[in-house]
Amino acid sequence: MKTTPSQSDFNHWRNPRRGNSNPQRMDNPFWNWCVKTRHSAYDDNLKFNGADPVTSGPCWTFDRMGQAMVLLPDGREMYIAGEHEDFYDPDFFIYNDVVIVEGESVAIFGYPVSDFPPTDFHTADLVGKHVYLIGNLGYPDDRKIGETQVLRLDSETREIFHQPTFGQNPEWLSKHLSVFDEASNSIRISGGNRFQGRLVENFHEYELCLDSFIWKITKRRNWHVWILEREDGNANQLWEIRTEGWMRSLGLSSGARLNGELVQADHELETEAITDRQIEEIENLYCSPFDNSIGVKDEESSGRYRILVNDVSVRFDEDMFGVTMTIEGDLPAKSTDALLSQLQQKLESIETTAYKIISIET
Repeated sequence: MKTTPSQSDFNHWRNPRRGNSNPQRMDNPFWNWCVKTRHSAYDDNLKFNGADPVTSGPCWTFDRMGQAMVLLPDGREMYIAGEHEDFYDPDFFIYNDVVIVEGESVAIFGYPVSDFPPTDFHTADLVGKHVYLIGNLGYPDDRKIGETQVLRLDSETREIFHQPTFGQNPEWLSKHLSVFDEASNSIRISGGNRFQGRLVENFHEYELCLDSFIWKITKRRNWHVWILEREDGNANQLWEIRTEGWMRSLGLSSGARLNGELVQADHELETEAITDRQIEEIENLYCSPFDNSIGVKDEESSGRYRILVNDVSVRFDEDMFGVTMTIEGDLPAKSTDALLSQLQQKLESIETTAYKIISIET
């Protein structure tokens, strides 16, 4: 039964807090209710007429992204850490707790940051009585280039330990996949992002041996990556231009209504300033400099386009701060230079501003 906590319980437990011991039992009427209801921090704070999070800090919530879950042998569910909202939201917070749910029963354990750093977008693999927590996005100041966070959680005592590892690790890893391989007593890692001063895609596959805690690369992809960004450091306007082009193709303009719904571009660029030339050029932004074949949009991944060059797939990923070009294989240097040069020129023409090319180590 989801018994609504009292106002005094909310007032006392409204804010997140870290544990003082490894572990510290911290469940209470408000947090337990949040686990069962999974409302957003905003909704719960509004319900109890809570303080403004801008000045009073975030409201505790179980509505999280990047949270790991492990099903224990006895059927209990173990939820581990995660984050709420993004950094710009006043309720943004990265948690370092363990929550165990058994039917209507909830147990919440907190930890000192020294034992369990704020952790999100990690994986959790149960091996025997231990849960191995691999990876972390974390707060920017906590990210450690060249390291991979590995923690060992005792599912019986709830204690958490830093697990030293050796060998060639995947670096500061997040949003990856993990699978325990019983035959080799190892955890296999693939996908996700690595932090190298910026987040870059992880192409390789790794294995962590649980006998020796030695990392090794099991599959190396010889892919090559460049990021093209505006030299002025500002966000690009590619999404805005594409959106305006789509709307004009429907005979609309920003602020018009489509099927009765208001269509409004959320950006600073004045749509009247977007020219037909920009809309035309962006349609051919990704194309081969050798045969003029146009990039095909990847329907499974937003903002991704692909072309083939000498049977090698070249993909382009747009985001608000740049375009990432990934060559999924080997191309001659002259072909690579032609691709980069053409893309740089097209971006500069579309936005009438200088772009720089950054090579990313993979």
